[in-house]
Amino acid sequence: MTSLIRYLSLVVLAAALPAHAFKLTPIEAEFGPSRLAVQTFKVENGGALPAAIELSVHRRNMAIDGSDVLTAAPDDFNIYPDQIVLQPGETQSVRVQWTGSEQPATEIAYRLMAEQLPIDLGDGAERSGLRLMVKYLAALYVRPAEPDARVSAQISREEAADTRYALVRLKNDGNAHAIVQAPMFVISAGERVLEFNAEQREAVHGKNVLAGAERELRVPWSEALDGGPLAIELRLPPGD
Repeated sequence: MTSLIRYLSLVVLAAALPAHAFKLTPIEAEFGPSRLAVQTFKVENGGALPAAIELSVHRRNMAIDGSDVLTAAPDDFNIYPDQIVLQPGETQSVRVQWTGSEQPATEIAYRLMAEQLPIDLGDGAERSGLRLMVKYLAALYVRPAEPDARVSAQISREEAADTRYALVRLKNDGNAHAIVQAPMFVISAGERVLEFNAEQREAVHGKNVLAGAERELRVPWSEALDGGPLAIELRLPPGD
């Protein structure tokens, strides 16, 4: 088993959650050298069978497409317990302690990996060799004393495989992560401001940009983008 993580942004890596699924809460947590050095999480087995769960911590960086680049960081946190067997309906508290003593100048991002060990899915599944594994990824952040996200944006027309899209390039020069929302984006083509359709909104809404990271978002094309040169303005709320 391994260690746990810091701030929780919940990701479930399973096509569908069956009756065997467990739950990890809270979905967010911040750490620092004061009272926030220790946080308590809960793992709950809502299924009908016992669940064995392993917890580990990974340092998190971000690729240009927004995907995680993870590096094991077992010494950055103490987790107790880091290995759990839960009976149906049972809940276990997990104590997570950041081992650092000084507040960082720039936010440090981690992933908490809570992974269920393989479970047989009944007689038919056993005959076919099919086994299910459920994994949660949670975002943990060790925060600076004065977090300040500074995100800038550029936009260009791009084409790939006969598909046009607007490529939005985000860069965070601040010392903390930022979650950008669709209303923050003002995209225009010539004098026409784009009103997002559902697909375009999904392409930009709720995206995380880690401190010091760059990220590209692909906005599906629409006729509204044919009106002239593309421009973008990113309106972050005060304090971000």
